[in-house]
Amino acid sequence: AHTLDITLALLDKAEPTDDALVGFRLALHHEDRLGEALAGLAQALDLPAERYPALIDSGLWPSLASRSRRDAIGLPGQMVQLGALPGGFVPDAEQGAHRQAVAEFEIDAQPVTWSQYAEFVDDGGYDQPRWWTNAGWQWLQATGRRAPRHVDQIGHTGNGVLARRQGRLQRLPLAQAVLHVSAHEAAAWCHWAGRRLPDEAEWALAASSASARGFHWGELLEWVAGPAALFAGALAGPAALDALPAPASGAGPAARWRVLRGASAWASARLRHPQARRFAAPDRDDLFVGFRSCAV
Repeated sequence: AHTLDITLALLDKAEPTDDALVGFRLALHHEDRLGEALAGLAQALDLPAERYPALIDSGLWPSLASRSRRDAIGLPGQMVQLGALPGGFVPDAEQGAHRQAVAEFEIDAQPVTWSQYAEFVDDGGYDQPRWWTNAGWQWLQATGRRAPRHVDQIGHTGNGVLARRQGRLQRLPLAQAVLHVSAHEAAAWCHWAGRRLPDEAEWALAASSASARGFHWGELLEWVAGPAALFAGALAGPAALDALPAPASGAGPAARWRVLRGASAWASARLRHPQARRFAAPDRDDLFVGFRSCAV
């Protein structure tokens, strides 16, 4: 409370310029990210809801909506902007605004649902290495995973999806989006379904231009194809919230990291905008993350 009082007093005296406010904006961005991280930690530790009432009361533990399926959306080839334009506070991962050409493609209007994912599980998807990358299969064997994280039961032949939420087993609607999946699981499902993950430019184009056609996003983070990297011209900031563990080229760890697009319902509204992006290792399934697919 003392630190907050001092910060607010300094903010009251600050000049209303980008240079003067950058530290305050960075602190607020960091706090927004920590709010989401605390909700994820509570879920990972399987804490009952009464152990973190502040998260519930503040709306940081929402319920995902169940949506009827919409047809996939076809978009013509065109240019799309990647990265946020200068001005105000721009996180490291979103710096380096530029335009990129995108070829014609078809993308899901909504993220993959539990119903769709259950078909993969029912078909023995976790038993067949042909659907997985080498790294994905190694991860699967090391973890012994038989379903996405926190899932106790899944499949059309059973009783739908039972997963741990807020310290207890809950039955999840099959029409809800898949949650807590690794990039390995997302890629395996796409291979099995004869589809692929969208690349970052495709996702960004759909998010910025196809909302009127039913492109829905913003309830969960989404894996996209391709390795993680800062855009050309981006400068690492003092907090390095999106720092990669090694140069994003070659065989280092960062070459295997992936980009997350979108935003989760557990995050502040300030983090929900079409240019939002962050990085994560492909085995991260503690995040509020799912995926959608594109036609091959």
